[in-house]
Amino acid sequence: MDTRLYIDIEWHGEKMTKLIVMSFKPLYALKIVRGEKDCEVRTYFGIVEQGDRVIIYASSPRRAFLGVFEVHDVLVGDYNNVVWYLNRCCVMFDEDNWRFVEEHYARSTRKLMVIKIGKVRVFPREIALHEVKSYIPSFRPPLSYTLARYELVNVLRQILGSSVWEDLIT
Repeated sequence: MDTRLYIDIEWHGEKMTKLIVMSFKPLYALKIVRGEKDCEVRTYFGIVEQGDRVIIYASSPRRAFLGVFEVHDVLVGDYNNVVWYLNRCCVMFDEDNWRFVEEHYARSTRKLMVIKIGKVRVFPREIALHEVKSYIPSFRPPLSYTLARYELVNVLRQILGSSVWEDLIT
């Protein structure tokens, strides 16, 4: 099994663009691909930077890869910083999102992160988890997010076709 991380997409001066896999509840994954959600809040584990690409994985019951988005901006801070940023920069952050943020992050002592979603590119078709697992039986989507492994990138490229894949991530 190839365990290399796929981080060498392109160079922007001194910055290297990374490819990240992020899991979303199906409702929110669909809102992203439809252009109905412009920000995502997560506990901060590092690695996500402006310009990176995020592979959108819709978790159970959908269990499918839907597309890719570019990270337009990232704010890292405490809960108050997150609320400030959401109020000023995220116009499509609905009531359900606010409720989730309040319930899960208001008392958090950890650093939090707001990702401002940039350009979204939808896959020509959904790629079901079972299809990826037919190539990589040990693959498990992240509970939150992680750097994309080289073998996953190769499988997605193979399923979608090299030219389609390159158009989606550049």
